[in-house]
Amino acid sequence: MRKAIAAVLACLFALMLLCPAIPVAGAENSGAGSFGSAGAGTVSCASAGMETMGTVLSDRAAVSAGGGDRKTVFVGDSRTVGMYITLSGAAYSDDINAALGNEVYIGRVAMGFDWFAGTGMQEAASWLAQGNTDLVILMGCNDMGSPVSSANRYAEYVNANADSWSENGNRVFFDSVNPVGHRNGGAETSSSIYSNDGTCAPFNDTLKNALSDKVTWIDSYSFLLSGGYATVDGIHYDSGTCQAVHDYIVGAVSEASKKEYTAVLDAAGGTCSLNEKQIREGDSLADLPVPERQGYVFGGWYLDDSKVTEKTVMPAGNITLTASWKPSDHTPYQVIFHCGNEADDVETRYGTTGEMLKVSPPARDGYRTPGAQTHVISADGTTKFEFTYTPASNRLTIHAGKGVRLSGAAVPDGWKSGDRERSFAIRCRYGEEVPLQAESEEGYGNLKTAGDFAEASSETAGAAPDGKSGAASDKASEAGSAGVSDLKSGTASGGTSDAESNGVSGGRSGSDFYMPDHDARITFSASPVVYRIRYAAGIYRIDGLPETYTVEDLPLHLKNPDMPSLTSFGFWTDENGTKIRTVTEKELGDLQLIGVTYDYRAAAAADLAGILLLVIFGVIYKKRNRKR
Repeated sequence: MRKAIAAVLACLFALMLLCPAIPVAGAENSGAGSFGSAGAGTVSCASAGMETMGTVLSDRAAVSAGGGDRKTVFVGDSRTVGMYITLSGAAYSDDINAALGNEVYIGRVAMGFDWFAGTGMQEAASWLAQGNTDLVILMGCNDMGSPVSSANRYAEYVNANADSWSENGNRVFFDSVNPVGHRNGGAETSSSIYSNDGTCAPFNDTLKNALSDKVTWIDSYSFLLSGGYATVDGIHYDSGTCQAVHDYIVGAVSEASKKEYTAVLDAAGGTCSLNEKQIREGDSLADLPVPERQGYVFGGWYLDDSKVTEKTVMPAGNITLTASWKPSDHTPYQVIFHCGNEADDVETRYGTTGEMLKVSPPARDGYRTPGAQTHVISADGTTKFEFTYTPASNRLTIHAGKGVRLSGAAVPDGWKSGDRERSFAIRCRYGEEVPLQAESEEGYGNLKTAGDFAEASSETAGAAPDGKSGAASDKASEAGSAGVSDLKSGTASGGTSDAESNGVSGGRSGSDFYMPDHDARITFSASPVVYRIRYAAGIYRIDGLPETYTVEDLPLHLKNPDMPSLTSFGFWTDENGTKIRTVTEKELGDLQLIGVTYDYRAAAAADLAGILLLVIFGVIYKKRNRKR
């Protein structure tokens, strides 16, 4: 009897040594979280006590890593033994080579590299020969005496055989050595060989970096540190933790077994940094590039008629994702106004892409308003509304007063500058230069303009396209309310318009006349020049003799003045005896007249004295003849 009890106790003690540490996932509210997540939920032990590794968890079924006909072969030490006993409910054994569904467990308690390279892989070879198999290696826990050198030893052996193991559709995985109880709870172990920081971490880091790309690393070590675990003796995990580690490994293998498919990215008129992307089956489609399209706002990617969200996953097959676009309500377009040959105003406005927009130009003084235009706002910002204003044609009436001579292309053929037909009308466009010359006729000066046309200034409708004033001769007039400007600046080089200063006529206006934006009238007028008459040679000032005259006084008849005691014989223009009776345009200018007069009383006395002398001489002559 005593021997039987001792045998049972020995079995229980050996059972506790089977598994190095693995997290608890037995309680429904304390699962290890999603596979591959560093932030797995905290796993805790059942409050009523730890389940024995030989007990099958009632709420968990064995999980197949590959699914279908694909097999997963676990090769390892007590961790592999513990998982098999936990999942199968089989009786304890320290040496296992058994199948559980599509999973195969090959393990031996307290074994290290030599057992793995010999017995372990020999037993796994028959399964790998069948192909379509995932090999999961769980070794190293019993090689912690020299973690770095042991890790390199494993890496060298696995890398040398990875190519042959990977034939026939096989894949190779290596799981990390996991943490022990004195770090995260459970009974403390007195063995420093299981130090997490001093042994497990260096072993894992060295091995992970040394393995070839034919081997996939599974990091259950970080998973347990972040999610928590429980042990039965400070080293070996309880059944719940064994179950959680199994599930994590199966999830990692399943994740790695996913195939990649092509997602074609159709930007639908836009541009995208990628044309296609390789995505594994079941991965989220949320991490996709954002395309751009001028004039549109990106509305998301669509798979068929469904919008892609964070929950949308890659199906088992190639797909095409199409970009959705919404018209931008801030798409630029240009409105251009032309006056003349060049655009004088360009406006950038904004509207909605694809909108049919009608734009009417504003009215401009002096110009004909072009019609409205309708365009669709293009997404590329090239839409233009171009309006050309043509100058309005207005009536310009030109009147030439007496003494004004007009010339130039604006003067109609057959127009006369006499007393009649001194007005005519032409049509000119706003801002157009009027080809017109106004000149004073002979005998007139002080050429002036008056009327609406002369009143225009550079700031009103009469402004010329180059900024010249609408007033004649490019000079703003000081017309006042009468609207009259003195065109002295427009005089001809042969004389000046101010005839009073030198008596010379010939005033002439400039030709810089610009049409205002309305019907207008311009009147040219010239004042007659006043000429002076001076009298000399004994002519005294006598009322009735003119001292001045103008061209409008011509012809000027010079009558002999009625002077007492004197007889007038008329006027001479010079000492040569050129007599003038009438002043005509021929003599236009200042005159100096020489008058010739006769005193009849002195002449009568002289005549009488002469007669008396003749009589005397006659009497004397006769007497002498008689004596003879």
